[in-house]
Amino acid sequence: MHHELKPINRILSSIKSFYQYHQQNGLINPFNTSNVSIRPAPSSSRITNNPIFHQHLKIKEFDRGIRILSKDQIETILNACTMQRDRILFELLLFTGIQIAEALGLDISSLAIPTKRSLSLDENNTQTNSYYHQHKTGIQDLNIPAPLMEKLSNYYENIWLKIYDSKKMQHEFFFISEFHNNKGKPLTYQAVWERCRVIGKKTGLFFTPEDFKHTHAAVLYRDKEGSKRLRELLGKTHVASIDTYAQIAHNDPIMNELIPYYESYGVIRG
Repeated sequence: MHHELKPINRILSSIKSFYQYHQQNGLINPFNTSNVSIRPAPSSSRITNNPIFHQHLKIKEFDRGIRILSKDQIETILNACTMQRDRILFELLLFTGIQIAEALGLDISSLAIPTKRSLSLDENNTQTNSYYHQHKTGIQDLNIPAPLMEKLSNYYENIWLKIYDSKKMQHEFFFISEFHNNKGKPLTYQAVWERCRVIGKKTGLFFTPEDFKHTHAAVLYRDKEGSKRLRELLGKTHVASIDTYAQIAHNDPIMNELIPYYESYGVIRG
């Protein structure tokens, strides 16, 4: 039995305790999903009816702190995104396995974003499920599925270019701030974490950008070609993590829904 620490779940437990203290003092507890109103507790009294925390708040965690999102959790997060930028950033992490730092470092030229007119079409004038294979220097090759490439292209044409022109941006990073004070500036890691926090508070599902990468890696291992590519990407220094991904891919029921989900998006072949 492994005795490694579970840092994320410990942090989550601390957050729950913090907000439980708030609830006992009449403040809002986002972990309490019941409709029961909370009254301030007298300082001398003791609270015995603790709030019930639903299990779906907790993302499944495996050895080495690897956490995997279920299909329902993924859809909950994506549907809670109020900004198109956030959704496509999370989808990029989820469907390519790219690191968050690498994603934030992508610029327009490195993504080779096509316009609507240059998107691949089949005989019926509908988009194919072919991969857009992008070679990058210093960053892993990206296999971006066609549906996601279309979303990147739409965002580029309808939002990014307008901000670029209005702010006279001196850079071409793809992921940028859309808020007034920092509008047009490169999106920061801290800002992404803040978006995760806001969405987590809204949905009751607290997650990190790394959870998307781990989910992708586990799914990729299930695919024969993907397994080979994953080993090449992670190398010998991540052998233990690869073993964990292998166990998840072949043994955990969570994959029963993730595999068809990734297949439907064109990330892996059925």
